[in-house]
Amino acid sequence: PLDLLRRLKDPKLMTRCNTQESAGSELMSTVALSGEQAEIEEVSDMWKLWVVFERNLLNHYVRNPTNLAARFVCYTACSILGGALYWQLRSSDKQSVVGAYTYLLLLSYLNPFACIPVFLNDKKHFLSERSLGLYKPWIYCLSQILLEMWVLTLVAVVQTSIVIPMTGLWNDSLSPWVSFFYSLSGLVTSGLMGSAMVHFWSTLLPSQELAFIGCAGTICITLGVSGGFVAFPQIQSFVSWLQWISPIKYSLQALCIGFFLGTEGEALLDALELNRPGTVSANVGVLLAMFLGLAVVTALCLSRQREIR
Repeated sequence: PLDLLRRLKDPKLMTRCNTQESAGSELMSTVALSGEQAEIEEVSDMWKLWVVFERNLLNHYVRNPTNLAARFVCYTACSILGGALYWQLRSSDKQSVVGAYTYLLLLSYLNPFACIPVFLNDKKHFLSERSLGLYKPWIYCLSQILLEMWVLTLVAVVQTSIVIPMTGLWNDSLSPWVSFFYSLSGLVTSGLMGSAMVHFWSTLLPSQELAFIGCAGTICITLGVSGGFVAFPQIQSFVSWLQWISPIKYSLQALCIGFFLGTEGEALLDALELNRPGTVSANVGVLLAMFLGLAVVTALCLSRQREIR
């Protein structure tokens, strides 16, 4: 201890300590200046969106084509099966057309379930990177929307190209192309809405199993009050109100109106109350509004998530 005290009183040692303290102050000033420059030179949100989009594209689609190929194979096989089951349906009972469209919508809303592991994996990345202040929640959500949008559009084109010719679900009062795009618009927006529902539950719930249960339960409820199984006039008033928050209702109405509009079967729309709203564009617009609203809610839910270590 005495030797230590003598060394502390050594002028040379005190000079050395002062020199190191001065150097430390200069280093802190340099670090602070670098921090200010880094803050000034921070990259834009659009550049961050591109980084996240490119990373997810490579990881989930380019480097993992199995999931993507399986989705196309499933869509193609189920579309061929549906075309065989409802072969040339236009000459059959008009009520069966509603059943055929319900089958098609079931494919559109169930196919996005394949992305539950993808959404959960990206949520894990976001939560780990959120603590570093790298990206905002809307960047992750918008990246997923853009990536799924082109996939769902392509599979809807495949589905429409197979099912419509096989079933003969053309509107005779319209040109074939207009009738085709009416069906395509209904199926594309239905796929987007199904994807938004899967993304929401995957963000809200912590595990793949719970997310699957949440998605499946929501699909079952919305499908039950869509008008495809039980006609709206036959549903009791205390549960009939659920139809207005059912996205499958608007999907089914868009397809049925596109097929029956201007034909002798148009009276069926009034009888089954499948014309509220009464145009294809209005129903597609409601679906897009529900899709955007659910995407905003998903981003808000993601912003409140915290990483658990």
